[in-house]
Amino acid sequence: MCIILCYTPHLPQVTNSPYALIIAANRDEYLSRPTIDAAFHNFEPLNSASGADPIRTTRCLSGRDAQDPVGGTWFGLSVPETCATHGKKVLRIGALTNIHDDIPLDPGPAGKRSRGGILKDYLQLSNEDDTKAYLQSLREEKRRYDGFGLGLFDVTICPSSPPGAERKIEIVSFYYSNRIAESKDPRSDSHFQVDDETTSWSWGMSNSLLSQPLDKVKEGNRLLSDLIDRSSTSTQETLIEDLFSILRSV
Repeated sequence: MCIILCYTPHLPQVTNSPYALIIAANRDEYLSRPTIDAAFHNFEPLNSASGADPIRTTRCLSGRDAQDPVGGTWFGLSVPETCATHGKKVLRIGALTNIHDDIPLDPGPAGKRSRGGILKDYLQLSNEDDTKAYLQSLREEKRRYDGFGLGLFDVTICPSSPPGAERKIEIVSFYYSNRIAESKDPRSDSHFQVDDETTSWSWGMSNSLLSQPLDKVKEGNRLLSDLIDRSSTSTQETLIEDLFSILRSV
């Protein structure tokens, strides 16, 4: 099964780790399913040699599902150009897993959509686009998709002030699934925002809802928490190797 383990310290005092964001992800898929290795791209059509869309300024880094009709992805990041109006740059990171259930959803007359297009659309958002607005549009179309869990990370890199000073980084994380029971309060967006009260600062997702973690996710979270406690004295190379060890063991 796929697994994604995340470290998102919304409260800096929670840990002494020097890292603002850590994600360890493994995709479990049929070996015969055709894919394209990770590379920078603009989600050009897979059956076209016409090149990048000249209108797009966002560059994405991801593998691509060659069997997906929209050429989407399951994990990736995008780096848009710096916004001319406020000098900020929003780096977007997204991860998607299937939710294994037998709940039939009627997609309606519009028909089904590929889950691979969910991250494709998110990673192509601009600096000015709002992630909550994107999630709202996804929520309105949720019946058109088979079950999925979605983790999104908006990493805003602010310009250094004064010039030469350390840049400020702001990270906001979101989780959404089209299998979440909707809130009766239309003003509530609690099913979008991942908060510390629900997930602490180390959390994981697999092929079940965030609120119903599989045993492998619970063990992965425990191992990641232990690793974070040691990260302040580890080299980056050691940290990476330890993350791969966790993925191999759960």
